[in-house]
Amino acid sequence: MISEGEGGAMEDFPHIVLVPGAFLFLTVFSFNLLGEKAQKRWDTGSAKL
Repeated sequence: MISEGEGGAMEDFPHIVLVPGAFLFLTVFSFNLLGEKAQKRWDTGSAKL
């Protein structure tokens, strides 16, 4: 969907690129946060003694 913005379509219809790009960013960002939370919860290597 992002590649449909090539060839000058982005200038006329910026939502063609911006909306899928924003959803992709939010998806990757949320998985990153979820992974960090899971690592903090189940990381046994840095457990406090």
